[in-house]
Amino acid sequence: MGAPNATFFFAGLASKIPLAGTASYEERLGQQLPPIFGTFATLTIDELGITVEGDTAVVETHAVGKATAGTPEEDKTYDNLSLIKFVVKEGKIESVREYVDFFEIFDYLGL
Repeated sequence: MGAPNATFFFAGLASKIPLAGTASYEERLGQQLPPIFGTFATLTIDELGITVEGDTAVVETHAVGKATAGTPEEDKTYDNLSLIKFVVKEGKIESVREYVDFFEIFDYLGL
C-alpha cells in the first residue's frame, strides 16, 4: 500500500510527543502504532469528510475506541478527531500527514 520511501508525519512538539515528526510509513504502521491500537477491544473510525484534488486527499475522521479488559486503560473510552492528508502516486501512498489531538491520546493512555 505504501511506496518504498513513503513517510508518515504526526504534528506536534517532538520533545513532548514521542510520535511527533516524520517516520517511514512502514515503521509508523508496523512498529509505532500497534502498541496504541492494540489496547482497544473495539475501534470505530468514521469518515466525516473527504476532499480530493489530483494526487492529494484530505480526510477528516472521528475515532472511538473502547479499551480491552485487563489492560491499564480498562474502562476508558478513546474519542478523537483527526485530519489526515494523503499523497498517492501510481496507486501507492507516498506520504501521510496527520493532525490529531494528542491530549486525548495521553489521557487515554494515562500519561
